Amino acid sequence: MTIEEVKESYMFRIIKRALMKEYPWITNVEIDEEEFDNYFRLVFLNVFIDPYILGEEYDWEVARWVEPGYNSSSVALFFKERDPQFSEINDEVNNFIYSVINSPAIPDELKLPKPKDEFSVGDYISIK
Repeated sequence: MTIEEVKESYMFRIIKRALMKEYPWITNVEIDEEEFDNYFRLVFLNVFIDPYILGEEYDWEVARWVEPGYNSSSVALFFKERDPQFSEINDEVNNFIYSVINSPAIPDELKLPKPKDEFSVGDYISIK
């Protein structure tokens, strides 16, 4: 599959919509185009976040170095605090993506064919 085919697929659109609905601090989701051809099966996603909304939800203070475009593979590096919930959030988002992909509510004909049929967060990117 090409990157354009994945972008236009029902599966990607439903993952994007579901993430933004489930997590109010996620503002956009895009395919990591730089990594697309580097992995046979996996499509990495750039997840754009408002760290201030996430911080308010958990009473965390956004770190001073966070500015628009700041990115990390973990939400932990957006905040001053160290909290075990950071890894829980990272896991929860990826598990949520997995549950959407494997939902019995999505007919097989709308799912992506192998090999590009798995999605995972590549980076979280700050919008503020």
